[in-house]
Amino acid sequence: MSQSSAVSARKTAPRTPEHVRIVMATRNGAAYLSQQLQSIVDQTHKNWSLFVGDDGSDDDTCAQIRAFAAAHPDRDVTLVSGPCQGSAANFLTQAAAAWRDADWLAFADQDDVWMPTKLERAVSQIGPGDTAAGYSSRSIHTAPDLTPLRTSSLHRRAPGFSNALVQNVLSGHALVLNPVAAALVVNHTQAALASKVPFHDWWIYNLIAGAGGRVVLDPEPGLYYRLHGENVLGHNRSWSERMVRLRILAGREFAGWIDCNLAALAQCEPALTPDARALVKGMVEMRAEPRGRMRLRALRELGLYRQSAGGDRVLRMLALTGRL
Repeated sequence: MSQSSAVSARKTAPRTPEHVRIVMATRNGAAYLSQQLQSIVDQTHKNWSLFVGDDGSDDDTCAQIRAFAAAHPDRDVTLVSGPCQGSAANFLTQAAAAWRDADWLAFADQDDVWMPTKLERAVSQIGPGDTAAGYSSRSIHTAPDLTPLRTSSLHRRAPGFSNALVQNVLSGHALVLNPVAAALVVNHTQAALASKVPFHDWWIYNLIAGAGGRVVLDPEPGLYYRLHGENVLGHNRSWSERMVRLRILAGREFAGWIDCNLAALAQCEPALTPDARALVKGMVEMRAEPRGRMRLRALRELGLYRQSAGGDRVLRMLALTGRL
């Protein structure tokens, strides 16, 4: 599907300040997509539009999106080709293409099911305001057939830039941005893409927190999140899942992800607060320190933290061994 063959059912009526532009990145999602689309239709917050970037699906994904647009001619539904460079690039590229002044942004996975009040809760909790604000909620983890298994973890520590640099808590499948945050993200998309940030949600957490914005973590679940073989990074409750995470943290992959985030943040320095700029500088210097004990000392002085005591212990190990 070429860009010129985009499907659109755009409405020309003016949108209210609480218009939510939903951005979805798809790739071979036909198995579950219809349920997600219906859950968007069922939202109590009715002022939304949908912008889908498809990364070369060879199943019925695009046909389902076209059918959805045809079945809802009163809705603004757009389907375009994605960059085929991974989900982070797809989400960020489409957000930049879709967003207009005063739009809110919401990010949707192709295989979830939203609860009816998801958008309403997000809009009410963060408000438009004059400050960048990002919202995410907990989710109910399910089997592929939507049988509930458990509720996602409740983060006990406050979100902040010292956490964002080493951990993401702003889950992308529940992520909603007010217009100020949306503008911040869109205006720095090229920096993120050029640096190949690994995850769009982690990057957005870094950017909002680094710019002094608010991060709201709703303890109430807002969606059903299917667990299957394609989303192992989205959960870490079983021993096998935790071992996957531990191997990533203990290897060089995690350090590589941080390399990308720091490179992108360096290009966004004017948008960061003075404290955030100092923290980025300190982290770069800590990582360049050849002596493990000095890296460990710098880690403590910088105040970098993860959301659990066990996560902090892993962080200290990574700093000591030069894998952070």
